[in-house]
Amino acid sequence: MYQQTANWTFTAGASATFRFHGSTVALHAVRDTDQGIMSLSVDGGSPVTVDNYAAARNASGTVWTSPALPSGSHTLMTITNTGGRNAHSTGNNIAVDRADVSWSRNAFATHTGPSATPGLLATGPRTGTGHTASPPTGCRRTSRNA
Repeated sequence: MYQQTANWTFTAGASATFRFHGSTVALHAVRDTDQGIMSLSVDGGSPVTVDNYAAARNASGTVWTSPALPSGSHTLMTITNTGGRNAHSTGNNIAVDRADVSWSRNAFATHTGPSATPGLLATGPRTGTGHTASPPTGCRRTSRNA
């Protein structure tokens, strides 16, 4: 987990927005026995469903990566707890850790780095380090060892 924190919710319908500047984004989230299903989309596109259930805990694995996008400002919208869960899951919790944003300056150079912030589920620019933001309504921040 990035800085040993994650933002989480078990409330169906809870959602958040993440704005970024780049050409791809990789979303990291907890995968575990009590995790549910989330939907997400980029720039208001068709939602993608991601099942975060796993038989063994992975506190910060990549659960989804966007397709290549035009370099520029984008909105990863509607990270939403669907309230659904895998038949093997014991819960419908969604715990988002961080997003890694990549950008291309030309066809030959790609730069990658973490969002450099805990509090992924809060809106706003993602620059610098040590930024702490409050999670949105319906979401909680927790510190939990991997």
